[in-house]
Amino acid sequence: MVTPRIASHLEKDSKTYKYKEQEFTQILSKAQAQKMKDILIKVVESPNGTARRTQIPGLIIGGKTGTAHIATSGGYSDKRYNANFFGFVRDAKGKEYTIGVLVREPMKPYPYYYASWSALPIFRSTIELMVENGYLTPAKLDPKAIKAINAKEGKNINVILD
Repeated sequence: MVTPRIASHLEKDSKTYKYKEQEFTQILSKAQAQKMKDILIKVVESPNGTARRTQIPGLIIGGKTGTAHIATSGGYSDKRYNANFFGFVRDAKGKEYTIGVLVREPMKPYPYYYASWSALPIFRSTIELMVENGYLTPAKLDPKAIKAINAKEGKNINVILD
């Protein structure tokens, strides 16, 4: 268990302020935690996974989509939803990030109130920006692997090969 933080440190007037070291509490066994990670990765990598559009070659990504009716007096609304995707990404160098996206009451109609249509694209765009800005480094893939992925997915992706 870790207390989440938005930043690794704060800076003010050219001074850097670091957070006090955290004490970690193990709430799951390592085997249980690994099993949960494997399940969340399958949500992204499985052909039937709700987050398969999050796949980025060379990165390990896992997470869970969520779509919920908003509670109103007397029950749940049939027309108001919240959508979310909470996931993690790990790159070839071992850097890991956990990212949560909440879309409150998506304004577009069906199917955009589903998390896979609203929260998931924001999550993927965030990861793409992290790659672009050097926070994540995808694993090297040879040109044949890239061509095979493009053919399978019907996309034209490029992977950083440094």
